[in-house]
Amino acid sequence: KVINMFKKQLLLFSILFIHFFSNAQNVLPSIDEVAQLFYTTYDVNELSYPQVGFEKRKSGWTVSTKKYINNELINEQSYLYYDATKSSYLKIDIANKKNNDKVDYKNYVNDSQIRDYQLHQFYGYDGWYKDVIADLSKSKNLSDSSLYSLARAYSTYASCLLSTQTGDGVKSDLFKLLVEPNCINTAQLQLYDSIIYLAQQTFKRLAVQNEKFETVVGSIALKYANEVMVQFHTYLVYADKLVPTFKLPEKLYNDSTIAATKKLLEHCPNNAILLSLGDNDFYPVLYVQHKLGTRKDVYLINQSLLGLDRFIYRTTFNQFNAKPIQLSLSKSFYEGSKNDYIPMEMNDSLMPFKNIITLIKNDKVNSDGIIKIPANKFSFDRIIVSNNSTTTIAKVAKIEMLINVPFLLKIDWILLDILYNLKGRNICSQTRLYEAFDQLNKYFKKVDEHLYVY
Repeated sequence: KVINMFKKQLLLFSILFIHFFSNAQNVLPSIDEVAQLFYTTYDVNELSYPQVGFEKRKSGWTVSTKKYINNELINEQSYLYYDATKSSYLKIDIANKKNNDKVDYKNYVNDSQIRDYQLHQFYGYDGWYKDVIADLSKSKNLSDSSLYSLARAYSTYASCLLSTQTGDGVKSDLFKLLVEPNCINTAQLQLYDSIIYLAQQTFKRLAVQNEKFETVVGSIALKYANEVMVQFHTYLVYADKLVPTFKLPEKLYNDSTIAATKKLLEHCPNNAILLSLGDNDFYPVLYVQHKLGTRKDVYLINQSLLGLDRFIYRTTFNQFNAKPIQLSLSKSFYEGSKNDYIPMEMNDSLMPFKNIITLIKNDKVNSDGIIKIPANKFSFDRIIVSNNSTTTIAKVAKIEMLINVPFLLKIDWILLDILYNLKGRNICSQTRLYEAFDQLNKYFKKVDEHLYVY
């Protein structure tokens, strides 16, 4: 009996040791340590394209060099940099720095990426979210951060079915969708719905587990509400005919958010266009318009999405009771990666914006095969309409702006084209326009704490 008891204790000790050792192998160095050591040791300027990516995988940390093919940034070469099985760094085939100057890795890895590396057990490569789901979805007792990681993984998976905006989707999973109304088929929509539902339920599970949990956008309750609206907005863009049947929950947002959103909409002029920039100034507005029926004449646009062809195309149709957005160019000029960025001559010379539209429309390329704008200062006429008790008065104002970046992204020239085609319609912004458009802010009048009207 003593021998058998000893054998059992030895077996139990062995199991615990293996379990502890296996878990210890999964504890990888932080992104701070890995990136700092890499940039202190290796010279990225010696690469054909001076950028690398860090991949946090089961095997350890991988460093991938990059290259451009057909305007797409892809991995050129991957190196295992930290071996999880050996708990050690490996030397990789990238030129060493010639000096010992300390390099701040935050010049290369932004705060958002750092947060995601810290949150997720796997991150930084195409399909990382599938590995997170496989690792966490079967566990019943997850910590707050692990539940949040799982919910984010489901959410990313769903979005990567629709577009390449996040840049880390599995290309074979991407739906083949035309830039047309109601472009998503029944099977695709069912798959999307099944995954976004898991994201919503996991966020909700976390809210029950810890109602005080804070996310980047705010409370977990707010994050859950926004995730419900993500699904609704997908229907609005990809399955518009089903929007009337989409049932939104009662009291999805708290009373203070609803009150602030109603106040914001009430201060918008009739038939205005309302710009938002992130989640918290976009999804509550959609909710108040669709669920509560408030100011459905206001056309809501999320500037962050103006680089996506289907979202741009959707703006050319009615939204609720709001009139369509006017654009100068058809979808053939922004479809796919067409005109994702357009270089400019940084010469401070002035060019009417209509000439830029003509340049794009004629597909006027230079000897390098790209469109290049021979100026970085633009002008257009702004029709300002005012009403009094008896008459409507329209006057023309000259708008000029200098852009101090060497190229226009699609999101930039589309927004400029929206401004160019207002024809007396007001456009409102919930924040000051971002840095490239800073000179336009002087034309916006602040009408309350969170609204500027142009």
